[in-house]
Amino acid sequence: MLKYSSFLIVLIFLTVISTSFGKALQPWVPDIVNLEPNNQTVLSVSQISKNANYAVFQAHTQYKDVTLSLHPNITMETSETGSSIGILVVINGQTSLNVYLTSHLNVTTNVLVFISISADASTPVPGGCNLEFNMENDPNIHIAFRNEINNVMFQWAKNSTKDSSCEKSPVLNQLSYQLYVYYIGDSDWTEEAFFNGMKKMLTHRYVMKHGKKLKEIKYSSSKKPIFKLPSYTGQGTIYNVIVTHGNQIASYVPMTTYSCDLNEQDEQCHYASTTSKVLISVAGILGLFLCFLGHRYFKTGNFLMAFCGFCVIFYLVLNISTSQSLTVIFVLSCILATVAGILWLMLWWCIGVPVLSVLVPSLTAGYLFACVLFYTDFGNLLYWTTRYNYGMSFTVGVLILPVLILYWTRVLNILCCAFIGSFLITLTIDVWIEAGLKFIIVNTFRHAYIDGYLDVIVTGPFQIKDIILTCVWIVLFVTGAGLQFYRERGKPEFPSCPRKLRRLRQQHAPNTSDQDHIDRDERSPLLRNVTDPYYSTRERDQSETT
Repeated sequence: MLKYSSFLIVLIFLTVISTSFGKALQPWVPDIVNLEPNNQTVLSVSQISKNANYAVFQAHTQYKDVTLSLHPNITMETSETGSSIGILVVINGQTSLNVYLTSHLNVTTNVLVFISISADASTPVPGGCNLEFNMENDPNIHIAFRNEINNVMFQWAKNSTKDSSCEKSPVLNQLSYQLYVYYIGDSDWTEEAFFNGMKKMLTHRYVMKHGKKLKEIKYSSSKKPIFKLPSYTGQGTIYNVIVTHGNQIASYVPMTTYSCDLNEQDEQCHYASTTSKVLISVAGILGLFLCFLGHRYFKTGNFLMAFCGFCVIFYLVLNISTSQSLTVIFVLSCILATVAGILWLMLWWCIGVPVLSVLVPSLTAGYLFACVLFYTDFGNLLYWTTRYNYGMSFTVGVLILPVLILYWTRVLNILCCAFIGSFLITLTIDVWIEAGLKFIIVNTFRHAYIDGYLDVIVTGPFQIKDIILTCVWIVLFVTGAGLQFYRERGKPEFPSCPRKLRRLRQQHAPNTSDQDHIDRDERSPLLRNVTDPYYSTRERDQSETT
């Protein structure tokens, strides 16, 4: 009996040691808790107003899972586990609340905790119409990753805690849902950057101030509330949803994703591999040539522009038709594009028509222009959600440059060389400093070979690095085009066609006898077929005498 009593005392002692005394929270004030390994701490809030409607407890870590529960004993129906989680507690006259934060890890975890309290009974209840997940009210945002797409899901809200119906209530149709996104600094995977970004997305006021609004939807009984967004490897992204009913606003629990495993940052969280960076650096050197010398060395510039255009075509075709790795597809695309570029250069060699030779460079520049256009908010119009509408509109964007400037052929060629060349230079800088300018091309490629990408809300980071790179791109384009215009003034617009020039030389060559075809040596006379000068007999004798 004494043995069992001693065992019970030790067990109680260990339980007390493993549970901290708790953390008293101030509403609307974020705080960081150092959660010990395999520990449970109590998050408490007191002095709650009697008119309060509900409270939302939040816990956020960078990537480690923790558990929030209503009771010390964790059950699926009363708890939520994840890296960014929240629990909604309906207040029925209580003046204090307790929620339990638990870690099952063997390491200390830094957790950002936050509590918000709704003091108005008419404030919408986030996730109040939960029909899919465990808890009765689920204010959490859930993310499912599939094929370069982040599916952001949440549950419909209720008008108030007193509204028990989620099907027949007419007020549900009056609720509006707005999706916001905030991008953490480019490739900044520090915990400090994560906490700073999360603090900007905790309340609806901060969300509207710091986040970027992407889309707004209304309640629909026939559709699940899902937003589709692009996934960028290594880019920290925070999503949040705001629900509004008139002047009443409430926010869901924000959710973060890096689209990679932060435990293996060096291997999985870099968007471009070292090999890709080296190859793009080579393209940047060629872009430097195109930007400043593309028209001066017309044949070389024409080949490089054709290579870029055909490389894009073959890359997309191979991506759609094969299941090879991206490295294999890229190498094959470069080989095929080299052959196609040589054939296109042969066309100039044989025909020498400037309008025809500038066509591929102008279409390549038009493709880049369309990529930029559809990367903006213009690309998120509802009109582009069908494949036909998107394809035809994108084609019109590609044709804008050739149609408008094709009459001025030299001007078009110089602008295209400067435009593509300056972008290649900027792209090289982008991949090395890991900015977001490359996503202009990435999104367009995904539209071509990923099914369902037409439903994706096109967006991407546009922060300090991207603003600076955009300015660099513009400066390079203007400088490169200006220098080429200055250098080419007063000169022929295009070089002569080699084939036509050779034929013209043959037509104007003098007729010679068959002796011209005899091999000559150092003793051969310089003048051929010239008769000896005629002299009279007297003149000959005088010359011989002298």
